[in-house]
Amino acid sequence: MPLASSHDGMQDRTIVRAWLLYSIHKKTLSECAALLWPETKYASEVSCRQAIYRQFRHLDLPLRPSHPRPRKST
Repeated sequence: MPLASSHDGMQDRTIVRAWLLYSIHKKTLSECAALLWPETKYASEVSCRQAIYRQFRHLDLPLRPSHPRPRKST
């Protein structure tokens, strides 16, 4: 049984590996995409990161808040 009804072409094992990297190893979505992109059909790391994000949201997995960029001191 697939993890999600819509995979965007991403295999279940890739989604699981992304979640393990993200949740246990505390990698960012960009780091996950950089590591997993070569085994996917996506044309770029950015597309892979977006697909991972969509799958996490589709599966209702808890996402860490993104950290705001530090302000430049004036």
